[in-house]
Amino acid sequence: MNVTKQTYDVTIKQNRDWFLKLIFMDDKGRFPIDLTGYEAKISFRNYENDELIKDLTTTDGVIITPSKGMVLAHMTNEETNAIDFLNNKGKYQLVMYKDDINFEAVSGDVDFKEAIVEVNI
Repeated sequence: MNVTKQTYDVTIKQNRDWFLKLIFMDDKGRFPIDLTGYEAKISFRNYENDELIKDLTTTDGVIITPSKGMVLAHMTNEETNAIDFLNNKGKYQLVMYKDDINFEAVSGDVDFKEAIVEVNI
């Protein structure tokens, strides 16, 4: 499979569900690429020191719909609440793999937004 790596920045809000939906299309953008047999791993890392924050895999948080060329990543509100949002910046990388094929499909910056509680007086 010949896939050009894409860059896409995301925002993750603390204590909120987070989703990332990707559809892999052919080079003309007309038909989805068949992802049968592929697995995926998306890693979130600290921007400054590259420390791992969270991994999502096809066994925990990533769903692949092969015939539609679709990859859906999801973190629950409990998972986003457990992330340390003090740094506010991170990066992620989505790697697809099958047998001896391994490629970085998408990566980008992550803007972590802390939950803000409003109190009306």
